[in-house]
Amino acid sequence: MEFFPREEVVRLLVNDGDFLVRETVRNDTKQLVLSVCSQGYKHFIVHMTSDRKYRFEGPSFNTIQELIMHQYQSGQPVTLKSGAILRRPIP
Repeated sequence: MEFFPREEVVRLLVNDGDFLVRETVRNDTKQLVLSVCSQGYKHFIVHMTSDRKYRFEGPSFNTIQELIMHQYQSGQPVTLKSGAILRRPIP
């Protein structure tokens, strides 16, 4: 996982559906964020459940990789409200 400032993310995410997972620090706490180009730029904090699984709105997964692969392969939006669909991972 890499640390990308928001400004760098905007430069990397060019087409609708481009996405990457990055680390950020907020209130002295590291967080994982999924950034997606979808009618502008959307940033989703990856939530950890009490049983240490990763999720957005839908099902939870043991690893961040499983969560992102589910979102990518299912074609479902990250959140219903956002409508953001993952189409192309940015390394």
